[in-house]
Amino acid sequence: MKEKIDRLIGLQIFSSEIRAVQMQGSSDKLKISAYGSMRLPEGTVAGGMIAKPEVFMKYFRDMLSKYNFSAKEIILSLSNQGVIIRLASFPKVSEEKQRNVCMLQAQNFIPIPINELELAYLITDENIRDAEGKPLEEPTVNALLVAAKRDMLNNIVDTIQDPKYGSFIIRDIVPTITAVASEIQNETEYNTYMVMNASNDVANILIINGGKIAMARSIQFDPALAEKLGKSDTPDPADLREIIDILKNEFRSSVNYYRITNSEDVKALYITTQVDISQASEELSLDLNVDVEVFTMEKHVRSDGDFPAEKYSACVCTGMNL
Repeated sequence: MKEKIDRLIGLQIFSSEIRAVQMQGSSDKLKISAYGSMRLPEGTVAGGMIAKPEVFMKYFRDMLSKYNFSAKEIILSLSNQGVIIRLASFPKVSEEKQRNVCMLQAQNFIPIPINELELAYLITDENIRDAEGKPLEEPTVNALLVAAKRDMLNNIVDTIQDPKYGSFIIRDIVPTITAVASEIQNETEYNTYMVMNASNDVANILIINGGKIAMARSIQFDPALAEKLGKSDTPDPADLREIIDILKNEFRSSVNYYRITNSEDVKALYITTQVDISQASEELSLDLNVDVEVFTMEKHVRSDGDFPAEKYSACVCTGMNL
């Protein structure tokens, strides 16, 4: 039975833009009652942090007013350089001890001091037998580590929930890539595929094999390119071409790395991006020799009008994962 979702806002914050969707209903068919985006003045958000809280909240409130938002509870979807995603392997211990083991050994996989991060993990599978089916002497678990800079999280939460700006409540914070991947998992026909979520600043990549995360990567884009992409809703063709070429190269390098330890080929690529690359899906498919889909949540939502699902799908995924 699908969970009923109270009215809430799925919010994404980019370096140059905010976008949001107001949704309610059941998580298998959400009603979209408001949606919109607003470009931010340069320097409002920097390095994933809200550098100018008063400016940010002015534009945030203006967006909510312009597009008739009324909800006060927010699910924040994060995809920026302050979020780090890694696939790691840890010794398998009893359930009550597993968290301590993961937390203690996480520093081996993350290049930022753990005491500066909020860290969560998800056990994806266990390795308890060898290739011949014999029990391993030292079983391990594979886990997806999701780390976010603590000062960044505090900065965003404190800004949005500051009473002087309004009575907004952040109900949850989710990584964009995992929210999107969870919905793709419910729909895909492929056993092995890649999920790629790209903003103007960073791309996060997961390879899924048999319903389990087999690889995780994060790539930061060149700051000069990110700055140019952030200045317009319709990027210059040369900048858009650069983004498409980056996505191609990162797909190839990720698949080549994956093939070192895995025999099954990646059969499909699902993409969500901040900029519209839907016109390039056929080119990507031909060049990469896989099925490519610019993923949207169109069939899972109801809206009184032409809802641009390709632009707001990541926002919608946050509600579907409650």
